[in-house]
Amino acid sequence: MADTRHIPFGSGSGRQTVLVVSYRDGVLFIDPKSEHGFHEATRLVDEPDWKDGKPYAPFNTRGFTRLNNVNFHMEIVPIGLKRKQ
Repeated sequence: MADTRHIPFGSGSGRQTVLVVSYRDGVLFIDPKSEHGFHEATRLVDEPDWKDGKPYAPFNTRGFTRLNNVNFHMEIVPIGLKRKQ
């Protein structure tokens, strides 16, 4: 079973949307075409670097939100703790 989150997301132009991300079996699925599947989602395979934070080069997604040239930083933060600054 996947753990799915809905993240409010805004662009510099003021566009507001919700980004859907899901984690299942060691893979993070970003921006699927629908909440009920992982079709067209951008996939990132779990890496040990996520514990300390890992930046990803700008990328695009093909899902519902269709993000364009997005900088992405992945960091695992246990519930109840604050993210590193």
